[in-house]
Amino acid sequence: MSNFGDVIDSSMEKNEPFYITRYIVDLAQKFNKFYNNSHILVDDEELMKSRVLLTYAVNITIKNGLDLLGIEAPEKM
Repeated sequence: MSNFGDVIDSSMEKNEPFYITRYIVDLAQKFNKFYNNSHILVDDEELMKSRVLLTYAVNITIKNGLDLLGIEAPEKM
């Protein structure tokens, strides 16, 4: 997620919104794989906090990307 700003810059410079679209899809696929392979709520409190924060960061990043594209993100799926 650290390169999201670079993706936005490239998209703006080249006037190509598909860079953002591709990034969002790739992020969603990677997070889906992580979510299916890893439990978020675990006994290890630090690990659980890290995974909850990661989940929150992915959520915000996807929402921001969709917002840049003019798409409203659903509250629940």
